[in-house]
Amino acid sequence: MNKLMSIIGFEYSSVMRKKSALITIIVMSLIIIVVTFIPRIILLFSGDDSPSDNVEKIGIVADERYEDEDLPQAFKVYDDEESLINAVKKEEVEAGLVMGNSNSNLVYYKNRTIDSDRSSFINDLIKEANSKKFLRENKINVQEYNNSIDIPYTSKEIILEKENISGFFITMIYLFLIYFLILFNGSIAATSVAKEKSNRTMELLITNTTSNKLIAGKVLGVGLAGLTNLVIFVSAGIIGYMLNKEFYPPVLTQISNISMTNILVLIYFLVVGYFLYLTLFAALGALVSKVEELNQTITPVTLVTVLAFIATSNSIGFPDSTFFKVLGYIPFVSPFAAPARILLSSEITGAEITLYISILLASALIMGYIASKIYRYGTLNYGNGIGFKKLFSRKKKSKLKSRR
Repeated sequence: MNKLMSIIGFEYSSVMRKKSALITIIVMSLIIIVVTFIPRIILLFSGDDSPSDNVEKIGIVADERYEDEDLPQAFKVYDDEESLINAVKKEEVEAGLVMGNSNSNLVYYKNRTIDSDRSSFINDLIKEANSKKFLRENKINVQEYNNSIDIPYTSKEIILEKENISGFFITMIYLFLIYFLILFNGSIAATSVAKEKSNRTMELLITNTTSNKLIAGKVLGVGLAGLTNLVIFVSAGIIGYMLNKEFYPPVLTQISNISMTNILVLIYFLVVGYFLYLTLFAALGALVSKVEELNQTITPVTLVTVLAFIATSNSIGFPDSTFFKVLGYIPFVSPFAAPARILLSSEITGAEITLYISILLASALIMGYIASKIYRYGTLNYGNGIGFKKLFSRKKKSKLKSRR
């Protein structure tokens, strides 16, 4: 046990004490915090340039049916359409509105970009002017009408089953976290094993402890380092989010209402699924004799990770589909699909959740056993790398010898 703890501590510190790792943690944390300030920054720069604050930049020529009281007072009124067009060309106004006598309107722009497009705002002003004209012509008191539609009220939303909108954002955040966590730290674990094998450090390690303890210590050490980084990044995101919460749209603020049960579900699938992949990456690192050969060896696992992410992210819009249900039962896809379905589906049962949890745990334990065997066969093999065919043929020969 002491040797295992020593290996875990060594692997953990070797990852966390690197200057590159510390710089990455600091830079990424700052980037995450800056990203959480984007809604505040957008509001700061757009606060003085919103359409409602620039009504005076819109010129108008109205039909005689409209009276001055019907038109927004901040409009710049012109006598005729020609003078309005000249004003638009000279950029005295950003847009020119001609309100005709048959509810047909024209809007003139000199140049229109995304930033200068005020179509929806102008349409709202046209509706307001037509509404005032209608009330005036029908002798309806404008103030009494406004009071009748501005009666204060309160409402409270009660979700009877699943809140799919906030659940969607939580699911996407989770998918990106586990995706990058697996790819980044899986590569670190495989590279660490391959380096020790290429410089023959592994020969010394094997003489002092067992191969099972070596792979377990390496996986746990690198894995805990990755989880530490993840906690730091998530904490930075939470801090930034709390500082700017009032600037986020209501849909995003509902993310903070996630239940503790769902949080525990996400943590379970992330941790167990993460170590499932990490164990396989570390074992594959023992199959190569040179670090240069590593990328080719781990490519299949990398592709599985990418496909699991794509399949899940493309299916979250249909959480109760048969395809999505099946994805949750596939061991290497389960860390992605199962928690996504638990968060989003309104039809999922307790039995399905239990089965998802059990399948992933059993898969992780079986993968740990297989990885230890692969690691054991690969650690002292030098020269050409061991392919899967050679690996299984060796295992068959060893079984035959043991029987004899």
